Amino acid sequence: MTPPAIARYGLFPLAMFGGLALAWWAMQRISPPLVVGVASLATALVVAVAERLMPFDPAWNHPRGDRLTDFLHTAVSFIALSEVLRAVFLAALAALFGAAVVPWTLWPVDWPWPLQLLLALAIAELPYYWLHRWMHTVPALWRLHAVHHSAPRMYWLNAGRFHPLDAGLIFFTQLPVLMLLGVPPAIISMFLVVGAIHGLFQHGNLDLRLGPLNHLFAMAELHRWHHARRGPGGHSNYGGNLICWDQLFGTRYDPGHDIPPDAIGFEGDETYPTDYIGQLAAPFRR
Repeated sequence: MTPPAIARYGLFPLAMFGGLALAWWAMQRISPPLVVGVASLATALVVAVAERLMPFDPAWNHPRGDRLTDFLHTAVSFIALSEVLRAVFLAALAALFGAAVVPWTLWPVDWPWPLQLLLALAIAELPYYWLHRWMHTVPALWRLHAVHHSAPRMYWLNAGRFHPLDAGLIFFTQLPVLMLLGVPPAIISMFLVVGAIHGLFQHGNLDLRLGPLNHLFAMAELHRWHHARRGPGGHSNYGGNLICWDQLFGTRYDPGHDIPPDAIGFEGDETYPTDYIGQLAAPFRR
């Protein structure tokens, strides 16, 4: 197998499984939030470099006036907002129970950490799956979610292109659910590491092939179809990290060939605002 083929098939498994093993090792020695931050930055660097070496579509590597907008969305919605909401939720738990953890455990804490992590991913995916599906069918939710689908190309930074209200709804389908089940903080941190690695690769402009792993992860080969402008792909592949609930509910879509670059977006996005403030206001305009 040639080096390009090795990278095409091996980069994501190495980044995901190797990154998780390294993150678990590091969490026994340093602060878990620091590990999550380092894992996110390291993955962003790897994906940004790999996009130059093995792009899915070379045209997507050319900026379209979207970098600042995507940076601001990422900084506000997926860094600052998520930290604020988590702090508020932990404060609410402390006010109710006298501690930032629930006074019960519904979690198999004696399981090996990889099995706990897989269970946490599967459980958190279910409410996220239905929220994401409703975002594409309920007009009020779609107006918020359209910000994410307004991206004119797919590359690593638009993984964070979400309206703050959209990101807030997503938050409450995931971390609070896990916290209320009594999931240990270390497993929650590992859940965040998976989300960081997967999200950046999922939106990356990378010519990757996952093979059988496409039946486990909702990765770029499937997620590009979710961003399709036309056809059934836009109403499929709702999974955030895993594709299991799409398979169960019949919304997994993989026709086996690639999307042409001009198929990304949604009908009418030609007049959609491209600046950050305009996208914050867009859901509330006629």
